[in-house]
Amino acid sequence: MKLLALTIAAALLAGFQDPPAAPTGLGATPGNNQVALDWSDNNPAVSGYNVWRAPISQGTYTKINGSLLTSSAYTDTTALNGTPYFYVVRAQNSQGVESANSSEVTGTPNGTDVTTPNPPVITSQTRKTKDTTPSTSGTAEPDTTVRVYSGGTEIGNVAVAPNGTWTVANPSALGADGTYSITARADDGPNESSPSSAIQVTLDTAAPPAPTNVRTTAYHNCVDVEWTASTAADVAGYKIERKTGAGSWTLLNSNLALGTRYRDSTAVNGTTYQYRVIAVDDALDY
Repeated sequence: MKLLALTIAAALLAGFQDPPAAPTGLGATPGNNQVALDWSDNNPAVSGYNVWRAPISQGTYTKINGSLLTSSAYTDTTALNGTPYFYVVRAQNSQGVESANSSEVTGTPNGTDVTTPNPPVITSQTRKTKDTTPSTSGTAEPDTTVRVYSGGTEIGNVAVAPNGTWTVANPSALGADGTYSITARADDGPNESSPSSAIQVTLDTAAPPAPTNVRTTAYHNCVDVEWTASTAADVAGYKIERKTGAGSWTLLNSNLALGTRYRDSTAVNGTTYQYRVIAVDDALDY
């Protein structure tokens, strides 16, 4: 029985491998948002290597490579410029046993960010407006600044919110009436994106000609108001206002009248009313 136990123990010991020797010659070369690591490949008995990183010297290390490395070099592409990192490498044998840590090295990425942000997306619609400083909204990468352009001229900028949305609410005035091509670019500091897709904003600050020949026909507790249409081609509808005596004008219709006739069904018998009709174009000028 003792001989059998000794035989089993000897077999177990024969199958066990001591931890491999720790890697030597570890060096770090910082780059742009990365640190390149290299060490001596002087132990052919190992199956591979793992790279461990800590935020402080001799801190809590975290393995940063996915699968076991089969070469003696690794580039940490998750490192950020200006942040120091501390690295060790461990060798691993065929039984998955790791060595002790190599000597620790440190690297601080210090390159220049050359990656341009993606172009913003403008969610505002192509439209016609009388607002000389129309707002523009959209989405873009967080931690960037969006610059809005009319043609090639910047008319406003804003920091993108953490959820990726932005609005330039009070840009510089567009200029004279006409159609403007509005685009946006994202700026992360050293880099600016290509332009977004454009929207067209047509500025129209000129009120349409007033309707003419306004006339009324009184009935029982109502008055029909009729008129001759404005001569403008872009009229969207009409506002009808009423007053009594020297009082103030009151708007009667919350929605624009689309024809040339409106019935005031709130009129009261025996009361004298004055009416006026206002043309409103599709830029809401009146």
